[in-house]
Amino acid sequence: MHKLDEVDKQILRSLQDDCRISLKKMAKKVDVAVSTIHYRIEKLQEAGIISGYHAILDEDKLGYDFQTVIAVKARHGPKYSGLGEKLANLPCVSAVYWLLGDIDYWVLTKARNRDEHLEALEALIDMEEIMSTVTYVISKVILEKPTIEIHDDDP
Repeated sequence: MHKLDEVDKQILRSLQDDCRISLKKMAKKVDVAVSTIHYRIEKLQEAGIISGYHAILDEDKLGYDFQTVIAVKARHGPKYSGLGEKLANLPCVSAVYWLLGDIDYWVLTKARNRDEHLEALEALIDMEEIMSTVTYVISKVILEKPTIEIHDDDP
């Protein structure tokens, strides 16, 4: 695990707030030289802590207002390995979580309408690795954070 000092933490918080912030503005905010900001960002990228910069899109304004969580029970055995990767490559899938417990995977989908969702669901159901599914339609997203809280006591 990479050890973060206070400057690194401030840089990460700053980038999560606005990844388009200029190095000059960030240097002023963090109270260090621009060259320090540049060097630290390069080191954080090399360490894999910063893995990319992304725009956050408004799903509703783009028409992706049909969202579901699909609970998947899988068949087990060496013949059925790699299911998570197969699920991740389905259309409309935005996240796949491998779970411990009664359910093997949570699959999150974001579609423009019920028909688009059904296409993805049919492809999922056709997989021989899948024993059963239960689909939950998301009626309202209460919280969906694209960020990680950087605490002062983080290593």
